[in-house]
Amino acid sequence: MTRLAGCYADARTIMAETGCAEVARLTEGLPDMLTGNDQPARQVPVARYLPELSRLADDSTRALIETFAAIPDLAWNQTYTAEDFGAAFLQNYGWVELLGPYGPAPSRTHRLAILLFGPETHYPAHAHGPEEIYIPLAGEIDWQLGGTTRRMRPGAVLHHAPWQPHGLATSKTPAALLALWRGTDLAAKSTILEEALP
Repeated sequence: MTRLAGCYADARTIMAETGCAEVARLTEGLPDMLTGNDQPARQVPVARYLPELSRLADDSTRALIETFAAIPDLAWNQTYTAEDFGAAFLQNYGWVELLGPYGPAPSRTHRLAILLFGPETHYPAHAHGPEEIYIPLAGEIDWQLGGTTRRMRPGAVLHHAPWQPHGLATSKTPAALLALWRGTDLAAKSTILEEALP
């Protein structure tokens, strides 16, 4: 049994409690429990912010954040390179997959991951084929969609249709998000639509 099973159970609860029709639709077909084998540990610099996340969560997301932060030797990933967004971005970005092409539980239809961004980090506009839901878990983000920017806090639901451009920026604190993709080409790299801010 993977050490991420508790995180997955907490994530399923958070998604169900949103009461959002889009979340309900995208979670159809997800397994009830996470089974599989843990991936080899990989470190990323942004993991240094894990101890700060509990105080930045709210009551609905704190259990998941604390369970996640307590797991040693997580299998961190980074989709992008320094050529994409610069070296500073890579110091402040990473994700751990629970379900999907690289996670302990393989899936061809869904990808569920926890993303972590450092303070004052800009994740430039990008787009991808799978439909996506973000749920902030800790910290605040400025969500960029359709030419508008909105401040989003833990528990909010952010929906991205296939190929809909979107981006985000963190405030003076780190931020963690739950990201759910549903579709095909789950392992494909997003199309970058904007350069990172200096």
